[in-house]
Amino acid sequence: MAQNLEDQITLLRHEVAQYKSIIKEMSVPLIESSLNNTLLMPLSGHLFQERITQIEVKLFNYLQEHRHVKTVIMDFTGISHKNTIMMSIDELSDALRNLHTTLTVVGIRVVYTGFQSEVFFNFVKSCFNEQLETYPTYRLALEHLYKELHFYTEDF
Repeated sequence: MAQNLEDQITLLRHEVAQYKSIIKEMSVPLIESSLNNTLLMPLSGHLFQERITQIEVKLFNYLQEHRHVKTVIMDFTGISHKNTIMMSIDELSDALRNLHTTLTVVGIRVVYTGFQSEVFFNFVKSCFNEQLETYPTYRLALEHLYKELHFYTEDF
């Protein structure tokens, strides 16, 4: 009976590891936009240091393989203030500032959308507001980018 329990525990640990891997993969979706050379990264759920690291790794690996990407739209619509309490606002701001700086240094334009007002105000308080390109929604950001490229129509 003890061996049976140990086998079940081993099986459950394996299943948990598989589920963690699936969640990790799904936690940083990267979607090619309808606009050429533009990548959408919709974020939802909790932000914490390990997740920020996952975002960086997945994004940088993707950009390494897809050098045609010139713009990354980071959509924070799914991130509320309660999803940021796992790290201090200063830590979160520093992590996002570092990500932003790294992307801009390598020539990637970073566009932010969907900040909840409380989250954005906290970023402003922590000085993570320097020259950020922000839009209330993904749709408005895309609309602006289309206008820049003279592809905009009123039916958008």
